[in-house]
Amino acid sequence: MNNRTILFISLLCLNLLFSLNGYCEDKYLPLTEESILNTHIFTSFKERKVKLTNGIYREKTPNPQKRVAVLKDLIVRGDLNNDGNEDIGVIYVENGGGNGESVILAVFLNEKGKPRNIDSYLIGDRIYVEKIYYKKASIFVQAVIQGENDALCCPSERVLMKFILKNNKLVKDREITLRKNVNPLAKHHGN
Repeated sequence: MNNRTILFISLLCLNLLFSLNGYCEDKYLPLTEESILNTHIFTSFKERKVKLTNGIYREKTPNPQKRVAVLKDLIVRGDLNNDGNEDIGVIYVENGGGNGESVILAVFLNEKGKPRNIDSYLIGDRIYVEKIYYKKASIFVQAVIQGENDALCCPSERVLMKFILKNNKLVKDREITLRKNVNPLAKHHGN
């Protein structure tokens, strides 16, 4: 091999190395469901984040009824902050020890392949989330919430909410009513 060939191969290898290095700096491994179910999440009844284990946190003392549970069938994936990496949104339920059940949307950004709970949004108390999906850097949540004349126990208004990240804060961008007088307990019976 002559010097020109060696130089050409060396430059080709350097170019390949730099292009792969740039890709690795910008793109990270996708977050896994396991990583989300076993990470830290901020709750309203704690002044700090709590550690989930298999999607659940239960306070040991002084009030063992304080708990957090990720609803494993309500997890969505998509690039929420337009950095080219897949992020995750989850719905979780939080109980601070009373009879209320706060339903919360949490967003985890993919930071170097690890989940970081960037923000959460309280959707409502004692509501029913029917589905969650991702589209164009937004999370959509379809839920049955309390209407104008509903008691907390008995939501009856089906809505579709759109959430976006704005300056790393989860913001409800829009909410539309899909149907009133819905019985969420009968959702599997065509209601």
